[in-house]
Amino acid sequence: AVGSFEELLDAVDAVAFAVPPQVQAGLAVRAARAGRHLICEKPLAADLDGARAVARAAVGVTTALVLTLRYDPEIAAWLSG
Repeated sequence: AVGSFEELLDAVDAVAFAVPPQVQAGLAVRAARAGRHLICEKPLAADLDGARAVARAAVGVTTALVLTLRYDPEIAAWLSG
């Protein structure tokens, strides 16, 4: 167990986020500044400023932006539509 997000960052090479966009951007910035690779959910942030902050902080780390619902039948139909 870890006592803080920073302790977690010390123990890993990458972070996968499963949190609301309002929280994800701030955590992703902290992780990227610690040199950790990022796996983020769509949407990346609650607003454009948050997304830009992640993009600036993530220079030099591998970043993946994923849509985990892509194989949900309704989402798949929308994407192929």
